[in-house]
Amino acid sequence: NRIVTLFAWINVAWPNGDRQIAPTTAMDFIDDTFVSPTSGRETPYSVFVPPGYYENTTMRYPTMYFLHGYGQTPEDLIAISAIFSNYMIDSDRPEEERFQKLIIVYVDGQCRPRQDGVPTPAMGDGCEQGTFYMDAPLGTTAQMETHMIELISSIDANYRTKTEEMVTMVP
Repeated sequence: NRIVTLFAWINVAWPNGDRQIAPTTAMDFIDDTFVSPTSGRETPYSVFVPPGYYENTTMRYPTMYFLHGYGQTPEDLIAISAIFSNYMIDSDRPEEERFQKLIIVYVDGQCRPRQDGVPTPAMGDGCEQGTFYMDAPLGTTAQMETHMIELISSIDANYRTKTEEMVTMVP
């Protein structure tokens, strides 16, 4: 219920979204990896593209990044996309009650070694202590917030996301 409430709030906060019944009811997940140019770390992620994404090629969508907590993995969260997809395509709901279609990115926040051949310092690089998607203290190389910002830029370049300029938030 907490997650559905969160999505209901997001749905209201981002007005004028696509609430039309999609030409197909299929949702799609794309599993991929991203290697940060700054940190050299690889991050697996999954992208949920909403029903109708492939058919409506001119539509741009708000994007939500769903980050798991300690002890979880993205797989713990991906199954909930079926619930949101149902709220997006339910023809029994009036259009104003349907969730707008959006792209959801499930990021794996696990600490991984660099993939660019640069060895991790013998005493670690700050990631091992848990950064929770934040940059580690200065002097360490685990710059995970920077890594996330680079991932967002990659998602924006490869999917039809709405830019900040295209979204008017409701106060």
